[in-house]
Amino acid sequence: NQLILEQKQQLTASSQSSSSSDNSDWSHKYNTLKTTYEHLNRDHEELLVFVGHLHEQFEKTQKELKAMKIQTTKTHVDIQPTDPTRTDRNSNLNPRFAPPNLM
Repeated sequence: NQLILEQKQQLTASSQSSSSSDNSDWSHKYNTLKTTYEHLNRDHEELLVFVGHLHEQFEKTQKELKAMKIQTTKTHVDIQPTDPTRTDRNSNLNPRFAPPNLM
């Protein structure tokens, strides 16, 4: 009987010491995961802010390009001749490469 009681006490003591070391191990793992999660969460928030900034710049640039296109089409329409029956075949040619005037 005495031998059985001593074995029970040893098992109880060893299980308590192993459970406390398991708890500290799990606690350490939990704290590591928590720290990693918080770091990743901050990085995610910073990326969202950065992407939002890029999206605003993209929309602003699109508006500017659209305004420039409208302005150039208005200018291009203003430059066209007023007489729609008149056509000038050589008007689109580069003068350096224009065919020679044979007459």
